[in-house]
Amino acid sequence: MTSRKWAAALSFAALLAVALPGGTAYALPADCTTWVSNGYVSSLCTSGTGEHQVYLVARHVNPQVGVITNEGPWVPVGSVSTARIPATGSLQNYWVNKR
Repeated sequence: MTSRKWAAALSFAALLAVALPGGTAYALPADCTTWVSNGYVSSLCTSGTGEHQVYLVARHVNPQVGVITNEGPWVPVGSVSTARIPATGSLQNYWVNKR
């Protein structure tokens, strides 16, 4: 590689180092717990960064209706996301979405 190419490569690397700030590390929410209480499903994540959301799947009492889904709001780590279980359904599954 010629000295001009090396100089250009080093200049570009220096420019990137200045232009791209080194921020804090990003980690998806972790240490999440979920629970079911009084017709609601809730989630709480206590570490990491970003947001989490509880999501549930229920089966409607009328088989022709089938599956019903519901989701809680996206909330930051340390906050609780809650979703209501439909009164006309039975809870089948639930989980935590993370971003």
